Amino acid sequence: MQIQSRTRSALLMIGAALLACSPLWAGTAPAPQLMDLGDTGLVKVNPQILHDGMRKVYVDQILWTRMVTLSVLDGVNGKEVYVDRLMENYEACEELLVPYYGDGAEKFGGLLEEHVTLTVKVLEAIKAGQVFASILPSWYDNGDRLAALMTELNPKYWPDWESRMVWRKYLDSTLENALARLKGDWKSDVQTYDVLHLHALAMADYMSLGMQRQFGPIK
Repeated sequence: MQIQSRTRSALLMIGAALLACSPLWAGTAPAPQLMDLGDTGLVKVNPQILHDGMRKVYVDQILWTRMVTLSVLDGVNGKEVYVDRLMENYEACEELLVPYYGDGAEKFGGLLEEHVTLTVKVLEAIKAGQVFASILPSWYDNGDRLAALMTELNPKYWPDWESRMVWRKYLDSTLENALARLKGDWKSDVQTYDVLHLHALAMADYMSLGMQRQFGPIK
């Protein structure tokens, strides 16, 4: 599935903007608690901890999705264990978000759990030679609902159009990688996974930077 060139250009601009912000997390900044209620009662963000934690969540997401893909498409042993580990990832994401969004974080985690379930179904349909396109609307709808919830939680820094584009790019890249693997196009398999990896890092930075802008860093 190909995304339009205008969307691709916009994503590149987002990625460049996020990378330009990297000095926020550079150097030897102290790493105190994740949140600080301080005198005002307002939650503050520790940029480095949130940045690193969110990147771990999204890198783990694509890593264990990759292992599930290999199990489903190539018959690599351990599918149930890999799916279970992938399921754990939504809880890790919840833990990062709960101090800031409370019940909203749990809703986000629930949608991530649904995402994993649907991803496995898409992969199994691809392997079985089914018309997997019939499953894709539910998968993409889940992505749109994740984006919509992000906008609800942080409307200024996670606007609807941008969050939807970020999630659709993630799903597009995941699907492209699975199809390349299925066809035995190993060069495309590597290339599409590299694209997915870079986009996962951009997603993580998009979330952590948006939270820092929304709540403000610990001074």
